Amino acid sequence: MMNWLCTGVSVQGHGHVRQGMPCQDAQGWAQVNDTLILACADGAGSAAHAEWGSTLAVDKVVAHMISHAVGWRMAKDPEDHQAYLLGTLKGAFQSARDALTTLAAREQVALRDLATTLLLAVVSDGYTAAAQVGDGAIVCSVGGHEGIKALTTPFQGQYINEAVFITQENYTDYLQLQAIEGSARHLALFSDGFEPVAIKYATGEPNPVLFEGLFQFMNDTSSQEVRTEAVTRLLTGKRIAERSDDDKTLVLATRCNEFNEGCPS
Repeated sequence: MMNWLCTGVSVQGHGHVRQGMPCQDAQGWAQVNDTLILACADGAGSAAHAEWGSTLAVDKVVAHMISHAVGWRMAKDPEDHQAYLLGTLKGAFQSARDALTTLAAREQVALRDLATTLLLAVVSDGYTAAAQVGDGAIVCSVGGHEGIKALTTPFQGQYINEAVFITQENYTDYLQLQAIEGSARHLALFSDGFEPVAIKYATGEPNPVLFEGLFQFMNDTSSQEVRTEAVTRLLTGKRIAERSDDDKTLVLATRCNEFNEGCPS
């Protein structure tokens, strides 16, 4: 069985602290059999209840993927499995949006008051797949000579500060879907507050030095407490704070090896 070390942290941006706003990012992960599920979301700063939206969206996509991962087996035709995996990711996003619609009706608020981005990554049966609406990105390393690869990229609109959210009626127009053959050895998901150090804006490519260091740190550190404290220090550090006052989320996963004492047995 393939096991993973996972660490996820969301921190309140100092801009939100100044304005008395809560952290509106959320993240979560799960492992079911050989399937790894990672998710994060960034609630819109302009939305009245963005933290409700981001938290519910993450919970729903993780739960949806768990329900489909139980007893998952690779199809005889790899292309069929890839199509099924991507279809399940699309279903997870629709499940999240349906849940947000239900919550808005129950709380008697507008759906836009729950506006949030959403990112989801899955490693299952020899494939690595990702889905995203909005800003942030999903990065992986499958090992070998391929290095660091972006599975999704931040949304690029026509206008400055243009954003898209899963709460929009046409969110599927902006849904990024990607599946690659091979089980990733390392994965990272992050919200837009982490983008200034994670993405090379000139090329749109992930910063290889940063992610190689993060993945090596995950590989070398078996203690969940130590990993969480280190990621928190990174996200709240001066280098990032000087470049973004937004909330920040980073989710990291690395495949266990015989040297990772903290891996589940």
